[in-house]
Amino acid sequence: MSGRLSLAVDCYQRAIQCCPDSQAAYSNLGNLLQLQGKLAEALDVTQKAIALDDSSPDAHLNLGVILKDLNRYKEAFEALSKAIHLKSDFAEAHCHLGLLFHQFTQYEEAKIHLEHALKIKPSDQLSLQGLGQTLLSMGYHKEALTCLQKAVGSIRFNVERGIELCR
Repeated sequence: MSGRLSLAVDCYQRAIQCCPDSQAAYSNLGNLLQLQGKLAEALDVTQKAIALDDSSPDAHLNLGVILKDLNRYKEAFEALSKAIHLKSDFAEAHCHLGLLFHQFTQYEEAKIHLEHALKIKPSDQLSLQGLGQTLLSMGYHKEALTCLQKAVGSIRFNVERGIELCR
């Protein structure tokens, strides 16, 4: 997988050389660098994407995730909130903001955002896991178990679907 990531990084770096005003190229490169664990580079590239187009909810989501990984939590909250402000039905941003609230034991806020993410994307595995953990932390064990079972079922479905596609 790392070979494919490196190849994709090279492709986006060349795309930026050809089209230095491509917000999408910077944003996608930032994602790839974050996946490679190159957080400082990912942050720099993602900030350039936002400088090119501050109205991109995806770029603000990416920024929030990178800042969270860098333990810059206040800025991560701001970036994720801005992503939601730009696109209120952005399931991924609600999910990541919910996970961040959970991390800081703000379970009611976490629950609100994770439930909102699941209203938009009902089978999102990360949101289901996050909501399950949040409900568990709040003492709602039966509801937590239901969410966690759905998350596991989602994983199983995705694995089975992937095996079917490979046949």
